[in-house]
Amino acid sequence: MPGLLCRYAVNVIDRADGQIKVLEGSERLFMELRRCRELTGVELGGADAFDINIEVGAAATYRISYDAEQRTPFTPREKEAIRMGMIDLRTVFAVSSVATPT
Repeated sequence: MPGLLCRYAVNVIDRADGQIKVLEGSERLFMELRRCRELTGVELGGADAFDINIEVGAAATYRISYDAEQRTPFTPREKEAIRMGMIDLRTVFAVSSVATPT
């Protein structure tokens, strides 16, 4: 469909407060994250992963920075948050019916 934008969402841990949050972004952002995974060979979000910092700029541009050599294990608090459950993205982004003009 013309004008249809593709958006993605994943669960992430915000290291500032240890809470699980939803990272929602454009295809461009997630292609950059995929490129990061391909360049490093590390599965993002895994127990052996590293922190990724994402800065949002003007016109929905993203700057991604990371240090693939600096692995950051989950803290006990983060492990508990993961154990308690991720945010159900199907509920957050549930499709609703759209009214069509008559």
